[in-house]
Formats: sequence, structure tokens, C-alpha cells
Amino acid sequence: MSWNLEWFYDDEPADNYSNLAKEQSAPSRAQWDWKRDSVASAISVAKPSIAAFQEVEIDVCFGISRELFHASTH
Repeated sequence: MSWNLEWFYDDEPADNYSNLAKEQSAPSRAQWDWKRDSVASAISVAKPSIAAFQEVEIDVCFGISRELFHASTH
């Protein structure tokens, strides 16, 4: 699976380097949680052997991994 998540940035713009990245951050924690969980759910349904993502904030990769693990254990 290859997926360009396009500006998949969490709601904490302080760790984003560019002004555009800060502008593209999720506007609230609730909206970020929804976006992250929706992506994790789609990946969980697809059950890919390998997944590659583009335009993802590095800290976000950890969140996706955590959600996928949680989904696979329930």
C-alpha cells in the first residue's frame, strides 16, 4: 500500500519547521484524533503487508502504529 496522506500533521504546530506546515496542522485535537483514527481504520481494513506513506509528520507515524496495534488486538 502506498498512500499520500497530504499534510498529515497533528494539532501541535510548534514542532513544524515551515509556516505552511504550521498552517496545515490539524486545527484541533478532536479533528486530529478523527483524521488519525480514520486513516488507521482504513489501513486496518486493507491489512497491507507493507505500507508506505508520503507527507506525514514523523511523530504521526508513531500514532498510526499505535492505533493499528490497538485495532489488531481488539
